[in-house]
Amino acid sequence: MKNLNQKGITLISLVVTIIILLILASVSIAMLTGENGILTQAQRAKNETEEARIEEENRITHYENYIYNIIGEIRQVEDNNPGVLEGNGTEQEPYIINSIEDLIFFSYDVSSGNKYEDKIVKLGLSLDFSSDKSYVNPNREDYGIYGYNGNLKQLLNLNGGFKTIGQQELEGDNHFYGTFDGNNNYLKNMYINILNEEKEQNIGFINTNRGIIKNLNLVDVKIDVLANEYAVVGSITARNYGTIQNCSVSGNINGRHLNIGGAYIGGIVGINNKDEGIIEYCSSNIEVKSSNEGERKEFLGCNYGGGICGRNDGIVQKCYNKGNVNVKSNMEEGTAGGICGRNTYKVYNCYNLGDVVTIEEPFVSEKCGAIAGYNIDGASIENCKYNNEISGIGINEENGIVLDVNKDKNLDEKKILELIYN
Repeated sequence: MKNLNQKGITLISLVVTIIILLILASVSIAMLTGENGILTQAQRAKNETEEARIEEENRITHYENYIYNIIGEIRQVEDNNPGVLEGNGTEQEPYIINSIEDLIFFSYDVSSGNKYEDKIVKLGLSLDFSSDKSYVNPNREDYGIYGYNGNLKQLLNLNGGFKTIGQQELEGDNHFYGTFDGNNNYLKNMYINILNEEKEQNIGFINTNRGIIKNLNLVDVKIDVLANEYAVVGSITARNYGTIQNCSVSGNINGRHLNIGGAYIGGIVGINNKDEGIIEYCSSNIEVKSSNEGERKEFLGCNYGGGICGRNDGIVQKCYNKGNVNVKSNMEEGTAGGICGRNTYKVYNCYNLGDVVTIEEPFVSEKCGAIAGYNIDGASIENCKYNNEISGIGINEENGIVLDVNKDKNLDEKKILELIYN
């Protein structure tokens, strides 16, 4: 009987213990997950912290913009008729770009078929895409006709960024044929972001130049392009069939492609075309990256990267580069050069201060040179110097550095300018 009583007491104790544990578990779960539970409070605190962080970042950005607009070098634009270019395009009365709104109209106009042939367009003052001062109204939302559906300044500095001048496709003829004179002013913070487009991409400030671009300075450019096949990218122009003269650029360009094709990426020009293409008295401080991101394929494409141009089939003379060039390829060929990735014609009196790197992958014929990564038979490189680090193969008389290129350990920018302009 005693044993039965003990068993009964033990069973009751067990049941009571289980009930207590269940109650405690319920309380614990409530404390963790209830409206005021620890986990709920933690999540709420996390959300509030993230909201506070975003609010603080927005506040800081607002103050930065406020300070930048006050003390920046950019002056407030005065444009009584934004979106309409003053002048008539002659040498005496050139068309004048006086605001970001004017620049957007000009871009749209060329893309729509106005070639500006035999016309002169001048930049009336320096403009900054990130400064309120460069807009008549930075918050305007009435530019949908030009492809900007929303706050103008925000769209130019986010998402796709600036919609470049002229059509992106090489086919067709909505290209620029006139003279664009930067008037020794600068355009700052030009942002272009084009990803996963199902077509060839020719991207630059002016996508295809068949005229003259001169006296233009692009500062703090940021361009990122990912094309399905060909990506031809340069800060000033993707393809040059005309003349680019006395221009300077700085910033970053990242050009990539996915499938059969190639990336032709240059600090100033993507491809400088045969016979007609001339680049002279120009300088680049662009960090250039050229690569493909598709599956490995043998003998199906090439990646070219150059401080001045990705590929030169024309003339490059009296130019210098300070930016680094980085080419990565897992396809047929990866070619990097301080002035041009591939040279098929003439490079004269050019100087390179940038580092040049190619990253070797399977299947790749890797060529790397301080002036030209690949210099084909019969092409000329004359009176060129370099003072940089290079990494890659193909550095010999056939591919890369040729006999009349030499290294000057004392090469500096001041000396280069004296050599070029004297």
